[in-house]
Amino acid sequence: MDRTVLHHCGLLLTLLCGMHVCVGMAQTSVIGRRPIDTYVLRDLVEGCGDFNQTLDQDAQGRILVGNSGCLARFDGAHWQAYNSDPAARYFNGVLARPDGRIFVTTERDFGLFEADDRGGLAWHSLLPSVDTSTVPFADFRFAVAGPDGVWLRWRPGLLLIREGRPALRVDSPANRAPFRVGTELWAAPAGRPLQRILVEGEQGRAEDIPGTESLAADEVMNASAQDPRKVYILMRSGQLWRFDGQRLHPMLDEATRQRWQERGPIAVLALRDGNIAIGFSRAAPIIVDPRGHLRESFEGSMAPDPVWALFEDREGSLWVAQNLVVRRIGRGGISSWGANDGVASVRELLRHQGRLYAAGGTGLTVLSETSAEQPARFTQVDPSVGQATSLTSVGPDLLFSSGRLRRLRLNPDSGELVEQ
Repeated sequence: MDRTVLHHCGLLLTLLCGMHVCVGMAQTSVIGRRPIDTYVLRDLVEGCGDFNQTLDQDAQGRILVGNSGCLARFDGAHWQAYNSDPAARYFNGVLARPDGRIFVTTERDFGLFEADDRGGLAWHSLLPSVDTSTVPFADFRFAVAGPDGVWLRWRPGLLLIREGRPALRVDSPANRAPFRVGTELWAAPAGRPLQRILVEGEQGRAEDIPGTESLAADEVMNASAQDPRKVYILMRSGQLWRFDGQRLHPMLDEATRQRWQERGPIAVLALRDGNIAIGFSRAAPIIVDPRGHLRESFEGSMAPDPVWALFEDREGSLWVAQNLVVRRIGRGGISSWGANDGVASVRELLRHQGRLYAAGGTGLTVLSETSAEQPARFTQVDPSVGQATSLTSVGPDLLFSSGRLRRLRLNPDSGELVEQ
């Protein structure tokens, strides 16, 4: 995701020195029997902006919001805003760690917030600890958190943060975010084979994975693993590779690869039954078997729109989010929900407490239960929300943003969805 996309997505934080505290007053709207309190951070806390799209939770259960003007923290009753260096812009990530520290990255800086003696948070930049003299534009981004520390991706490669300080640097200019396979960290660097990132004491290095040399001239679009011996790697060229722990196996013949390339492969999901779902930007999705043979095609029943999300629910149904519709592929066939069914332009799908939620151009919607009188359809949680993004769950709560942060919990007794 480049800087322009991040800007338009709202992942822009301008952290200015200081701390501001405000009681969490809320605007309340009532939807049927579901009162929802809405927090508008720009009206509550000085320095906060319009967009709330980076969400996390700290060790004490407080919600963290990466806002376009502040890092906001909510304890259930009060909002607090924490700001850092006024030169810090274009924040790409907020990640809370179990020890209480909160790591923040921007494209030009990275650092952490630590608790101070007043119960607030103090900013510490970690950039001076790293020699960036050869990197005029670093572009720091979060990668993954693991047992060995926090891995950041930046323009030169990968950086491991251990105990709050940069521990080691691995030169591996990955063009995609690193991903974990089992307990290992893998990277997909441009112009090189796949790499395994190894940490040995105080040293780190990137090791080419034998047998992946053919990937050097291609670009990884997405990857999904069923286990360390079944890692599926989708390429821009249309090829689908399977890594068995020792070497890569091309799964498609040349004619199939060319067809996939024309369709624009963008998404892959390893399914629990051993099959693989593939999403395209210019064609309907398909399902292939572990050998790469076509198992099921949906060209006759799905529009050739980009597939933005693939999700497998507990019952084994495959959910597909496209521009205008959300579809479920199950044993009973294909169910579709579009603009006439209350949902469109879906970007994220999330199953939470047995219900399926969708975030997109029609706001936050939830799939209703099927009955003899009424077929299942998506209904808006709040009709006043035009768009919704950053859908996630934290314990029993459902969090999403639409320029306004909402934290909702379903009351099992009353059926009301209420602000927490």
